[in-house]
Amino acid sequence: ANMRDYDVVISDRYILSSYTYQGSAMPGTFGSTSLALDWMRSVSRIITLMPDITFYLEIRPEVAKKRH
Repeated sequence: ANMRDYDVVISDRYILSSYTYQGSAMPGTFGSTSLALDWMRSVSRIITLMPDITFYLEIRPEVAKKRH
C-alpha cells in the first residue's frame, strides 16, 4: 500500500527529525549551519509526501526511556 492511500499516517520520525539530529552535527562539515541546512533541503527534495501537521511532544527523559 502507498501512504497516499490513507487518510491518516502517523510517524514518529520524519524530515524534521533529520534536520534536528543530523543538522546539528553537520555545520562542522559544511562550515556553517546555513550551508548544512541548504544541503539537507536539497537532498530532501526527493521526499514528495510532506506532513500536513507536525506535533512536538516534550517529555522528561526518564519518561522517554520507558518507551523502549
